Amino acid sequence: MKAIGVKYLHFFYGMSAILWACVVVRSLLLLPLVGLRFFPGGVADFYLSIAIGNVVLENINHVIFCRKLNYILALELIGRLFIGLGVILNYPIIAKNAAFPTLVLSQGIIELFRYSYTSYKLKFRIPKSFNYLYLAVILVGYSVKTLSEMVLMFLSLGYADDRFGTLIKIVLLVYIPSAYMFFKHSYARRG
Repeated sequence: MKAIGVKYLHFFYGMSAILWACVVVRSLLLLPLVGLRFFPGGVADFYLSIAIGNVVLENINHVIFCRKLNYILALELIGRLFIGLGVILNYPIIAKNAAFPTLVLSQGIIELFRYSYTSYKLKFRIPKSFNYLYLAVILVGYSVKTLSEMVLMFLSLGYADDRFGTLIKIVLLVYIPSAYMFFKHSYARRG
């Protein structure tokens, strides 16, 4: 990859890490101040913009620099659109559950580590201890994130009509195998 591409990707991953740090800090500040009831009003739009926008830009970067579509990133985009637009924004009452702040914080911490790790890896050699820390964050964070998403989808079943409810049930059935696939992909990224 040319030097300009490395500089751009270093900048992109660095800015993404800063944006996810903002999501985490904003969540940690708002949760004790406003509680679960008003937490979605202060974080949901910001979180969903960063979560969906970042994956869209990452897909575009992958197509530009690798000249092919990364299907894992494309599936991640579809999943975030489904959770964000299909579940959380469609049924905002479920965002008042403790699963929503848990989702925001776990995904924020995962992405903060992932983008920091990738940005650092483009310029420097990664210390072995940071590899283990990154692996621990992925292992714990993806488990918590997956469980939070499943809880939010399960809660949305009470508000969904029959057709969308059936789609949510199908997604819940394939969620564990697909979560394993995403975890395996994230684990492979660290190498």
